[in-house]
Amino acid sequence: LAQVFHVFMLLGRSREARPWCVRLCLRWRLQTRWRLTSESDTSKIPFAIKRTPSGNLPVYPGFQGTHKVTEITNVVGNSQLLAEQVQLVVDKKSKVVGKKKVRIRGHVEREVKDWLARMGF
Repeated sequence: LAQVFHVFMLLGRSREARPWCVRLCLRWRLQTRWRLTSESDTSKIPFAIKRTPSGNLPVYPGFQGTHKVTEITNVVGNSQLLAEQVQLVVDKKSKVVGKKKVRIRGHVEREVKDWLARMGF
């Protein structure tokens, strides 16, 4: 993909071609950072995180009113225990919203994704 990026940068001198290629390469880098590298045994953990169809972790930054929040969606199993574990990992308040969603105060998307990837999700 890096070779394709350089070809587009050399051949496509127009301004329309550059932003598309730069966006493609940046997106590819961000998505591969938390890809599933090995099949870890997560069967003994009482909760699970189902990845999105594109293979990404479902952790999203957002706002609730004027507060910054991070949401974990697609939670399967004991979401209350997941909220407690996340609260210990990132030192921020977290709570269960609905059945399949955990909301955390603050934008801690990277920390949560790193933690989930280390656990094997």
